Amino acid sequence: MKREKIFTIILLSIVLLIGFLLRIWDFGSLPAGLHQDEASIAVEASSLYHFGEDRNGEAYPVHFIAWGSGQNALYGYLLVPLVPLGMTPTVIRLPMLITGLASILLMYFIGRKVFSPATGILAAALMAISPWHIMLSRWALESNILPFVFLLGFLFAIHFDRGWLWVTAACVFLGISLYAYGTAYLLVPLFLVWLFAIVLSQHRYSWWQLGIGLLLFLAIAFPIGLFILVNSFSLPGMHIGPVSIPRLPADPRYEVLTGIRHGGTLVDYLKNFYSLVRILFLQTDGLIYNGLPAFGFLFPGAVLFALAGTGRILQNWKNARSPQVLLFLGWAGLAFLLGIVQPPVINRINVLFPALILLVAWCLEGLWHQGKLIFSCLTLGMAISTCLFAREYFLAEGQTKAGLAFNEGFIQALQQIPAQTDLPVCVTSTVNMPYIYVLLLHPEDPAVIALNIQYETPRDAFRVVDRLGKYYFGSPNCPDTSRQYRIAQRGGEALPDAWAGLFTMKEYGDFDLYIPKTQ
Repeated sequence: MKREKIFTIILLSIVLLIGFLLRIWDFGSLPAGLHQDEASIAVEASSLYHFGEDRNGEAYPVHFIAWGSGQNALYGYLLVPLVPLGMTPTVIRLPMLITGLASILLMYFIGRKVFSPATGILAAALMAISPWHIMLSRWALESNILPFVFLLGFLFAIHFDRGWLWVTAACVFLGISLYAYGTAYLLVPLFLVWLFAIVLSQHRYSWWQLGIGLLLFLAIAFPIGLFILVNSFSLPGMHIGPVSIPRLPADPRYEVLTGIRHGGTLVDYLKNFYSLVRILFLQTDGLIYNGLPAFGFLFPGAVLFALAGTGRILQNWKNARSPQVLLFLGWAGLAFLLGIVQPPVINRINVLFPALILLVAWCLEGLWHQGKLIFSCLTLGMAISTCLFAREYFLAEGQTKAGLAFNEGFIQALQQIPAQTDLPVCVTSTVNMPYIYVLLLHPEDPAVIALNIQYETPRDAFRVVDRLGKYYFGSPNCPDTSRQYRIAQRGGEALPDAWAGLFTMKEYGDFDLYIPKTQ
């Protein structure tokens, strides 16, 4: 084995170890608690495993109805085999951890093929220490599976020069990515057109060879295409064998994410462009689960290095104009477009950040050749930034911030209520969609759920639930009796003065559980 290859394996192993440690430390416990979207996708997986239907009674749907405006299905199906292990935060987040670690390796192979071996190592290293990607890998927002699946498809696409089967594999994974997140409905078809245009320009393969990949893509995409058709034109839901194409009770979320049927005005697009630029330069969208404001997606000022990387490509355009670079620029440009056709937040443009990281890596590779002192200083700065991020994220202050977004203690409070009790349970409405946590702890047949659930807003994109069996959500909906269990967010709803002394109070994270003394 050549010395250079041994050195690459050692470097890549160190990178993977660092990435592993930053993602596995306190995994499942941090973020503390569980976000409502995590609970929702876990409920869908559990319902599919036990009953063959999602919680809304759709048999093996291509897209979950979920809250009302839909939830992407791919992550839920990845969770189904794990249901027997128990839907704990650790298990729910496990597929995201695995795909997050695999994404580091994918960045190496992509960077190596598109730019250079050194860029591949740098891209993997930057992905390993990226605060955005570390946080993404540690919780289960189902839409964040898209970067991994797209990277997989892109990796096969850039290796089209190895044989037509690589194009076929790219088409398969690009088709699967349509089930990961609604933004793929716009990104993937446009990228596929770009891919075929570039491959055809190389005159390597016959139409029938490329046609196999296209047919497989269309076959995989057909069910989700029917879903878009049904919900864009208010058609009735349908079935294809065991698979259901649900009609959502509200306007589908993908219309916002892609501009389908509800495209904005020029002013809207300019506002989105301004918001996108602001997010990229300030590296925050104000959502604590998407990133810590001081660190962003990579390190302070990283977007300037991405711009410098783009400039380096354009500066050497004659030499850099390889099919692989053209494919990469197509990906980066289309991902940037996603931030213009919709109001951007970090998770909505998640497929853009790996491209930016690759551009930063390409810039750093150039700096290494120009002056090793500058490169060394930047490396030291990134190491310090990573340490500062780890301190803030893993220590008490970061855990407190994350706990507020993930309802720390809420599930533990619900678990203390005896399952066999006939007393009503009054649950705070300060938690977003609190009923989903009840379904997570107590899986029910979808038919039973339909009988017991009462919606305040049954046609809304996010249907508010007033009652689910013995559980009442929001004080105005609760029975006027002291013989009830109550869960309240600390500093939120107070007990009526007349009930003072009738309850025992226990604290769980940010929540208080009131247990009636006479049960």
